[in-house]
Amino acid sequence: MKSGINLKNVEPNTRIQDDLFRHVNGKWLATIKISDDRASEGVGYELFEQAERQVRAIIEDSAASVESSDEEKKIGALFASFMNTERIEELGIAPIQGYLDKAALINDGDSLLHTLSEFERDGLGGLFSASVYTDHKKSDENILYLSQGGLSLPDEALLP
Repeated sequence: MKSGINLKNVEPNTRIQDDLFRHVNGKWLATIKISDDRASEGVGYELFEQAERQVRAIIEDSAASVESSDEEKKIGALFASFMNTERIEELGIAPIQGYLDKAALINDGDSLLHTLSEFERDGLGGLFSASVYTDHKKSDENILYLSQGGLSLPDEALLP
C-alpha cells in the first residue's frame, strides 16, 4: 500500500532535523521553473489546470452529443460564444457600451454608489464585491464582507 507521500523531491543531503522544509522540498526548489505568467507554482496549479481541461472536455463533448439535454446544449452554446474570439473582436465594446456610458456619468459620491449598486445588481464586477459570511470574531452572527474586485478574466493558457 502506498502512503500517498511523494518522496521524489526529498533532498537527502539536508538533515531533516536541521531544515524540515529544505529536506522535504529541496529537489523541487532546485529544479522548479515558475512560469512567467505566475507568481508561484505547485500542485494547486496543476490540479486547477487539470480540472479546467476536464470541465472544458465535458462541456464540448456533451454539447456536441445528439443525446444531450437542452440544458447541456445551452451550456455548450454559451461556451462556444465565449470562445468565439472573432465575433468578440467584431463586436468590440458595443455589448458593454451602456455600462460605460453610465460610468461616464458618475460625478459625485452618490452617483458612484448608485451606479456601483446597479452594476452589482446586474452581476457585474466592480471596485469591490460584497458577500455575507459568518463573522470571524463572533460565529453566531453573519456580517457583510467587502473585498477587492477584479476583472475575472479566464486563464489565457486554456484558450484555443
